Amino acid sequence: MTAPAGGRRAPGFTLVEILVVLAILGTLIGLIAALIPKAMVAKQKTRANHLINQIGAALTLLKNDPDQLGRYPLSRLRDLKIGKTMVGKEVGQQNDINVGIECIYFVLNNPDIQVQQITSDPELIGNADKDQYRSARGSASDTEAREYLDPWGQPLAYFHSNDYKEPKGLTDLVTPDGRKISVKPKRMKASAGGGFKNKNSFQLFSVGPNGEQDPDEAEDCDDIEFEAP
Repeated sequence: MTAPAGGRRAPGFTLVEILVVLAILGTLIGLIAALIPKAMVAKQKTRANHLINQIGAALTLLKNDPDQLGRYPLSRLRDLKIGKTMVGKEVGQQNDINVGIECIYFVLNNPDIQVQQITSDPELIGNADKDQYRSARGSASDTEAREYLDPWGQPLAYFHSNDYKEPKGLTDLVTPDGRKISVKPKRMKASAGGGFKNKNSFQLFSVGPNGEQDPDEAEDCDDIEFEAP
């Protein structure tokens, strides 16, 4: 093949140049593919943190307002008293699954409690264990015992400080797909004294993306917690 006049190369890319461009594109695509899952997890963590902070702030307002509850809600619905009414005795407690967060959902969606709606996102509300109350109360016209879920479909964990030492009946969570999660009240690391966190208030947390509660001594934690005052 005759070279172009003047010794100049014909317009176009050589095979080597094309391979270099493809290699660069492949590297960029690989980097983007690796970043997308991390970005999705970060987004879900932000959603979970927002939900938990909204709930925690509402519970703090209830505790500080004697015309509402004047205290933090207890862990078990069967013990719940609103005003002078033992609501818990009326509606019952059907099982020992998702107990703490079911009580919190009931309180924050009860017409006798004046708080701003926490969320209307259907992905963050469910009845994962399919239990029901004896009678319909709260904002729903049915008897569904709903709870708040994190963005991974896992019920949040809630413990009132009264139950830290004896959390029997509060340690089982069940997801909508039937997966069981065991939780317990969190303690500070041994180097910080090892006592219960938020010892005079409550613990509210998500077990995070890995679906398991982190050990108290874990260095790299993905649980998402509300830091109660």
